[in-house]
Amino acid sequence: MRGGLTPVITADARGVEFRDAAGATVLTYAGLKVWDADGKPLASRFVTVASGLRLLVEECGARYPLTIDPIAQQAYLKPSAIGPTQAGDWFGNSVAASGDTVVIGAQLEDSSTMGVNSTPDEGGADSGAAYIFTGLGPSLTALQIWRQQYFGAASNSDNAADGFDFDGDGLVNFLEWVCNLDPTLPSTLPVAIVRNGANLEFTYTRSVTAVNAGVAFTVEWRDTLEPPNWSTSGVSETIPFDDGTVQQVKALVPAGSGPRFVHLKVTGPP
Repeated sequence: MRGGLTPVITADARGVEFRDAAGATVLTYAGLKVWDADGKPLASRFVTVASGLRLLVEECGARYPLTIDPIAQQAYLKPSAIGPTQAGDWFGNSVAASGDTVVIGAQLEDSSTMGVNSTPDEGGADSGAAYIFTGLGPSLTALQIWRQQYFGAASNSDNAADGFDFDGDGLVNFLEWVCNLDPTLPSTLPVAIVRNGANLEFTYTRSVTAVNAGVAFTVEWRDTLEPPNWSTSGVSETIPFDDGTVQQVKALVPAGSGPRFVHLKVTGPP
């Protein structure tokens, strides 16, 4: 576990509540169910370990593959008015979600009033209603979505304690996002530099996902790590292409008679 939330296993050991410093539950990971390829239910539970959590499955006699199906809950939705008059309204029988907005139908709601936010009066049998909930979660950037995928929290990858390099491979987490690499496993950059006549041919290739598709690249070079700034004036060819899965940048950098420092400038969404 990484980040500022503390996991607390529920009494039935089939869920985890993630609580903030004030003790408030921010996210619930519950409803754990596991079954094998034949649909046979398997006993499962969460336990705590020194590094965080472990999910245990009793798979003796099971046929693989197994399906592990917990539910992550960020919000708990109820009608605006709660009481005996809501019984039988079928609240939640139909649900539609888009981004941080959810529309929930209650097709047997009995109010005869009309319009938005009208006061229920229970005067129209089975007239129906729709409940709209918005602002259910923060709007995340592409990088924050990637951080949640690998580290479990939108702000959890840039950790100074590990030098912003979780897997210790010399590539900071942000660079691993840019290059579509796994930040939890040691990686190398897909870069090749070869001699091409009087130039150095620099080629960078990466796979592209929807998360980082908006990132753009420029090859820059200079003779010293001291000022002046990086230059692109010697780049005679930069060829990015994107076939939907692969993007490549190729540039020719003058070889010169001394050292050449070449880097890949990254621009794109935050």
